[in-house]
Amino acid sequence: MLRWIFLTTIVLAVLLAVPFFLVRRAERSTDRFLQQPEVVLEACRTLIDHKTKYRNDNPGWTAAYAKTDVILDPQKAPLETDVPEVFRSGRVAYIVIHSNAVTICVSTLPKRYLLAFASGQDQHGDKRIIDGLWLSFGRKH
Repeated sequence: MLRWIFLTTIVLAVLLAVPFFLVRRAERSTDRFLQQPEVVLEACRTLIDHKTKYRNDNPGWTAAYAKTDVILDPQKAPLETDVPEVFRSGRVAYIVIHSNAVTICVSTLPKRYLLAFASGQDQHGDKRIIDGLWLSFGRKH
């Protein structure tokens, strides 16, 4: 009986610790990018300007994004050297390059995205970082 109580306590502790760990990891990754928001925004605009030069991991993602979007998935292959350093050195789940914006998925659980917009575009997100760069928690706008 004492073993079951001990085992149950350990399982509950792990179940409570895992979400905390995931949230902290997402916050640290996001904070790293937000320490240099101008660099991130400029790097995103570089991605938009050179969109056709990057490999596209989109074929498996067509249900979620437009066929014209370019998706860079570091789980399929490391980010190429022509992708700005800020993304190669940071932790990203994936990058989606749209025609006038970039979505950087920093964390899938919990959801955390950086949304960067080309100059003059309508902007949205949950928290404005600087003009053109927003933080989003994956809610619909």
